[in-house]
Amino acid sequence: GNLWPIVTDNGSWLPWTCGLGLVAYGVAQVGTLSAIRNQAYARVALAKFCQLGATGGAQALLGTSSLGAAGLILGHIGGLTICCLLLAGPLHRTLAGTHPRSLAALAATARRFGHFPAYVVPGQGINAVCLQVTPSALVGIFGATSGGLYSFAFRLIGAPLSVVTQAVSQTMLGIVSHAHRQG
Repeated sequence: GNLWPIVTDNGSWLPWTCGLGLVAYGVAQVGTLSAIRNQAYARVALAKFCQLGATGGAQALLGTSSLGAAGLILGHIGGLTICCLLLAGPLHRTLAGTHPRSLAALAATARRFGHFPAYVVPGQGINAVCLQVTPSALVGIFGATSGGLYSFAFRLIGAPLSVVTQAVSQTMLGIVSHAHRQG
């Protein structure tokens, strides 16, 4: 019998893996930003390095198994989960000290920082769309296997550069944010 019927049938695996991936990505982002705020740069570097290794290893193993494209997605979710687990400590410390005391305080904080999405979302949205155009076109023209192999090769080639640029940008974000808060 098939041990993985939910991920190997006619694509019914897609909705739940997308949801799970979105949650894992969100928690990893919040954990990363929380660790940067606490200036835990070594923890961020370790988490990202382990995420990269776990993602690559899991995708290579699961992607070449009978899971196919679902294996590539599950490998990515596995890497994000490793990152989340490694960043859980700084995230918990940050959240423990920032509980809003009332709904009014929460609303005031939301108004105070309400302009941030206007700066972040357009650039990240354009970047996300641009990064998905080529793999999506490959999937549409040549099938999921070709798109998955391209995405895997793209990540493998870009991983070393991505680790360095993310580390530098996150460190700079922490330093600039701290300097801005200090006045």
